[in-house]
Amino acid sequence: MRGVKHCHESTGRMKKHRDSHEFKVTAAKMATAHMESFFHTMKAEWIRGRIFATFAELEAALTAYIRFYNHHRLHSGINYHTPEEYERVMA
Repeated sequence: MRGVKHCHESTGRMKKHRDSHEFKVTAAKMATAHMESFFHTMKAEWIRGRIFATFAELEAALTAYIRFYNHHRLHSGINYHTPEEYERVMA
């Protein structure tokens, strides 16, 4: 499997680590950081400077951005591929 490192620890030790409070806090902080980064990018690239007359108009713009972000926007963290391309290549 590409992208997955093999760990030499026993399954029991890995499960104990994965279930630890420290691991869960670290994972939650990482997830929060990724979401904050996404929202910052979305606001900077798609929202800032625009005026939406209705909630439905804003919702349509957000839906369009998510489609753009996943299918057209190149991401430096995955070697300038779109997430869709990266998932297809890594499968």
